[in-house]
Amino acid sequence: MTMLDQDNPIAPRLNRSQALSIGAILALAFALRLYQLGAESLWIDEGFSLRDAISLNVMAETRPVYFLILAGWLKLGPGNSEFLLRLPSVLFGAAAVWVFYAVGRRLLGASTAALASFFMAVSVLHINHSQEVRMYSLVVLTSLLSTHFLLRGLERGQLRYALGYGLFAVATLLTFPLTALLFAAHGLFLVLYIRRYRRASIQLLGVQLGMAAAWVPWFINNIHASAGYAQGYAATIPRPTALGLVTFLGKFFLWKWSDPGGPLAWGCTLFSILLAMLALYGLTKLRRSSAHEAFVWIWLAVPAVGLMSMCYALSNMWMVHYLIFVSPAFFLIVAHALTSMTEKRMAMAALLAISVVTLGRLAVYYTRPARAEWRPAVRYIQEHERPGDVIGLYYAGNKFVFDYYYTGVSDWAPLGETAVAKEDFGSWDEQKVERLFRQFPTVGRRFWLVLSHHTYRGGFHIVNYVKKSYRIIDHRGYHLLEIYLFDAHGTPVPTAAYVDDQPPQEMISSSWQRTRTRDINSNTQ
Repeated sequence: MTMLDQDNPIAPRLNRSQALSIGAILALAFALRLYQLGAESLWIDEGFSLRDAISLNVMAETRPVYFLILAGWLKLGPGNSEFLLRLPSVLFGAAAVWVFYAVGRRLLGASTAALASFFMAVSVLHINHSQEVRMYSLVVLTSLLSTHFLLRGLERGQLRYALGYGLFAVATLLTFPLTALLFAAHGLFLVLYIRRYRRASIQLLGVQLGMAAAWVPWFINNIHASAGYAQGYAATIPRPTALGLVTFLGKFFLWKWSDPGGPLAWGCTLFSILLAMLALYGLTKLRRSSAHEAFVWIWLAVPAVGLMSMCYALSNMWMVHYLIFVSPAFFLIVAHALTSMTEKRMAMAALLAISVVTLGRLAVYYTRPARAEWRPAVRYIQEHERPGDVIGLYYAGNKFVFDYYYTGVSDWAPLGETAVAKEDFGSWDEQKVERLFRQFPTVGRRFWLVLSHHTYRGGFHIVNYVKKSYRIIDHRGYHLLEIYLFDAHGTPVPTAAYVDDQPPQEMISSSWQRTRTRDINSNTQ
């Protein structure tokens, strides 16, 4: 038996009460992730997922594993249902809770594992990412599976566990590259405790070297792919601070909160401070001889410090979902602090506060839209469009979501660059807006401008230009989305005017002119 087993002896099987408790937590996790799964429209990142799955090139893609799974799922025909498109993420998220319980039970015992699994089950962060067509619930699952095989490899020293660790570690890296920070934490633990585990540590470190070598081609792709992000959108994200790190911990439970600077935000900040205090209390209870408790802290600290360092040295990526794979470690730390308290009334009060705040935030999550309302917006356009109308989308990356919903016959085009472009986040003036508007697919009598994810990309200047230069026929506001309908009377389309009610030919763009043969054929039958 290894030292890890001596630190934390566990029964090979669950007893009746343990099975009932984790069964109830799993049922809760599945129900919360399934509830209102298809209620909201797809959002821009989910559109990117559909694009990457449909046009997948495994060697060129930086995160191919999820898109391979999604491509296979799309072949089964769930494309017309947001519910079915998101269902795999629900399954990944619920399965992650079960694997987390197994990992937590091995590290800190059944009671702590059950409480920590409950935290993950009701975490708004995890529920949100289990309800979208993205890779984040999958990366939590694969990272936990790799951690499970790492621990088993340390306990048993058997090659099959080392190979299982390598398999899921590579899958994790190919699902989300920033998980390299997690494997740095694993490597640090193996080095620090190499005298304790000897052969198993050397074996697992060798597997780490092998998986790093296998990942090199995709690592190079990731460096090239992240250049535009680093120069553009990253500049709009606040860099981490001491208070930002504390609130980051709260977001592991609550995901995010609105009303910056308002009472709600301050309440969430106080909640985050409570969690940080519990974590510090848990640190005081850390046993120096306990390898498994040290493992949990290394699991949390190394990726968090690593990402903070990257935010200042390389590119700012201080967003909570980029560290979702270390949130289980924090759940374990908080749960361990609560179960270690000698004053049980204080522990119950802290648990009650955590539960009330988290479930309250969850109620807000289910009752307020969190994603752009593409479904009603596109429906409105289709109900009110006329022959000859044209549609422009800004930011251009919205084209994949728009294409998913739009079945009308008007020509439409994305305005600007689909990729994250540095110039989108720079200064804007009327000349820049005019250049953008020249990318409308054709000149018609009426123009639909659909704006989403435009706030940091010159949105204020674009809206003011439309109001100043054109006659607004209609305006509709949806959550995270705006629609303007205007015509060319009064001030003409930039630098041109109608002649005999015909558009000037030099302004007709053919690059994104859209011919919907399917719709035209159906209308003529």
